[in-house]
Amino acid sequence: MKTDNALMAPSPGGAGLDEARIWETRTSPVRVATRLSLPSLLRGIGALVVVGAFLMYLFQGWRDGDQLTRTLILLAHTGVLTLAGFAAGHWLRETKGARLFIGLALVAVPVDFAFLGGITYGHLTWDPVGTASVASAWGPVLWEAQPGTALDPGSALGLAAAAVVALAIAIQLGFLVMARRSSWSLTGLYLLANGTLLIPTRSQGVISASLLVLAVTLILLSQGLRRRDPSLATPEGVFARAVLVLPLLVLGGRSIWLYAPDQVFVTSLAVLGYLGLRLALRSTDRGRGLLEWSAVLLAGLSAVLALSMLGGLHGVSDIWVLPLSAALLAGLLVDLSFVVPVHAGRYRNAAALVIALAMSANLAGLGGAGNAVACIALGLAGTVWGYLSRLRAVFAVGLLTALGGLGVGGRLALAGFTIGGWTAAVLAGIATIAAGSVVERYGERIKTGVVRWNRHFEPAD
Repeated sequence: MKTDNALMAPSPGGAGLDEARIWETRTSPVRVATRLSLPSLLRGIGALVVVGAFLMYLFQGWRDGDQLTRTLILLAHTGVLTLAGFAAGHWLRETKGARLFIGLALVAVPVDFAFLGGITYGHLTWDPVGTASVASAWGPVLWEAQPGTALDPGSALGLAAAAVVALAIAIQLGFLVMARRSSWSLTGLYLLANGTLLIPTRSQGVISASLLVLAVTLILLSQGLRRRDPSLATPEGVFARAVLVLPLLVLGGRSIWLYAPDQVFVTSLAVLGYLGLRLALRSTDRGRGLLEWSAVLLAGLSAVLALSMLGGLHGVSDIWVLPLSAALLAGLLVDLSFVVPVHAGRYRNAAALVIALAMSANLAGLGGAGNAVACIALGLAGTVWGYLSRLRAVFAVGLLTALGGLGVGGRLALAGFTIGGWTAAVLAGIATIAAGSVVERYGERIKTGVVRWNRHFEPAD
């Protein structure tokens, strides 16, 4: 396909910009105009109108006409935005408006995929009737076909397949303009993210798992792209990476708007909020204090919601509820220690304290030999980790947890002696002695490995 030179010319987000120019842009003083120009105002108003129109279509829908007509009109709007971008670059030679049109076309793609998921859901779903609780208070089910207007299965699936191909072309053209060097990778990631809107299920568990897996995948792969492509640090590159999040927002918004979210879904949203703040901490130096505290609060909220969720799930024993919730919070705190290395020791100490308190509370409230053994094992692990990492609080908390487990285990052994309990105690003692010998013999090597592992996860400059 022939593309326009003005639109595809080297730009802050294109392949024509090398690392030296990016460094110059970052380091050299730039005078920023404070006056709002009329063209910028008009472009901003127009963008708000377009985005508002697509949001109204997404959350209110248009019920006149058949599914084929509504699908073609929606796709035509996305195509018109793409063509308007190239027309503005070709005839007007105005790149700002051209890139704005292209950006709006990329923003509209998740709405198209959500609509396609709506017309194919009834033909492909494996959900039993009544699986999803409809949130009638939030509004009617969208894109419900009127009698006689719905497409038959073959036509619906054929239309969806053709629409996906057309949208893939529009996505590729959009990323060629916004981030040419990484356009193919970004196109694949965006198609993957939008593809989740076509999954024919409204099960809250499946949607929650899809959101979490997709969020982690996008974060890891987009950060890898950012390291390989310096042009993704420019405004167009930042937009190209940020637009990848839109399908997650649409997927989550659809579940909240149309269906009554359960505790699993709400907990997943809290974890997703933490992941978003984590990504923001890695991407910007502005407002880091507020972002950091917000991430800590969301980590705590995620653990509280997980505690409530696990307590209400059938088949989950009470003995696992508190440790699993504490493990979630501790894991998020340890993860945050890699994102904010200046406070790494503080977050790791807090994670160790969370695990120790949770296991101690579980042991005091429920008792049991299993809890005692778990306290001993986790306490010893924390003691070794604290010693090798020179974290006094982790070392002390781990030692106290292990001693608490040993005390309760000893009391249980005295109260009811069994050969199995005696054997387990002997094996635990042997393992502890062996662990001490390993630390004595290979302590420096283990310590070096721990330091190297920590440095591997530190943010790149």
